[in-house]
Amino acid sequence: MAEIKSSIEIALERAAAMAGDDDSDATLEETRQQAQILARRFLAGDLLPRELEHKLREYSGAAGEAARQRLVELLLEALPEKGGLALQGLRVVLAEQEDSAAPLDELQSALERAQNAEAELKRELAKEMREQLAEQGISGPALRPNPQAHPQFEARRRQALEDALAPLEQARQRLLDLVAGG
Repeated sequence: MAEIKSSIEIALERAAAMAGDDDSDATLEETRQQAQILARRFLAGDLLPRELEHKLREYSGAAGEAARQRLVELLLEALPEKGGLALQGLRVVLAEQEDSAAPLDELQSALERAQNAEAELKRELAKEMREQLAEQGISGPALRPNPQAHPQFEARRRQALEDALAPLEQARQRLLDLVAGG
């Protein structure tokens, strides 16, 4: 009869394969999938930066490169929605990557510009909504306009972020190129 392996035995075999720096396609694909799980957990707040750093140290060779590259891709995809958290993750993942400081600083600057542009748009739309409601006789301290409910919010947001997102995209691409070439 065929031997039935427990899930622990299977996990140990997989870990041994990765620890042995096996760079087969199957192992690298599994590493990418594990990196995807790490990225999701980190972005959800279930994994602290030091825990992410510790998990990354478990990979070496081609598996380490595959994990780092996939993490960078996923953290960059999370921008600008997950802003500071994604940037913090990128700093952890790229801590040992040469020449990553300048692109990370560019990315942070571009991200800040995008966040400032969106915040300014929300203030502007809230003011417009207050003025419109005041014209209708609606006012008072309980009035809290929701700029995201404004009918033109998405169109005006795209327009406001257009200038800020171009440098963000350039910084993203520089980091992707750096990881792919590193």
